Amino acid sequence: ALRVALGANLNVPQDSLAVTPQQPREGQVVHVTALVKNVGRAPAEATYARLYLDAPPSGEVLGEVPVPVLAPGDEAQVAFDFETLDRAGTRTLYVVADARNEVEEAREALQQAVAEEETRQPQR
Repeated sequence: ALRVALGANLNVPQDSLAVTPQQPREGQVVHVTALVKNVGRAPAEATYARLYLDAPPSGEVLGEVPVPVLAPGDEAQVAFDFETLDRAGTRTLYVVADARNEVEEAREALQQAVAEEETRQPQR
């Protein structure tokens, strides 16, 4: 039997994730933006999105921002800034839609998007 999910379903489309500048120098602030979208069939309550350095939940939390109530099909942009001082090298960033697990969702599997970020050492 085919089951249709009737609840809210928050996700972060991979193609919505942007990191600028793309190749920052150590010490620059990196700006990360993404969309949180309700692809479910019911409204999603207000919640929080988080930016992680390395895989959640054990990765370092770099920021947390509120996500408003989203009707089915609605989306909201989230934005984070993080410092790269003493963080030269390549790292993996994750944006997670319902980081506190406050929204009861039809599917919990698609809540995050991933980006590689490389911070170069300053030129001397």
